Amino acid sequence: MNGAPMSTDRLHLEQTYLPNVPQPLADAVWTFALQQSRLLPHHDLAQAYRDVAALIRLARRTGDVG
Repeated sequence: MNGAPMSTDRLHLEQTYLPNVPQPLADAVWTFALQQSRLLPHHDLAQAYRDVAALIRLARRTGDVG
């Protein structure tokens, strides 16, 4: 984030889909979501967050993530 204020959209997405994740992961997800929304016009930011949240839940269930 480089000291810039967090956008309201980003804050909402993190609170909705990625509660209790470390900030470095949240930063990486934001970058991923922005890239996805640019590459795939039908893929909005919320969809990217839902995709990552699903992967995190799966990893936690299988024990691949703390």
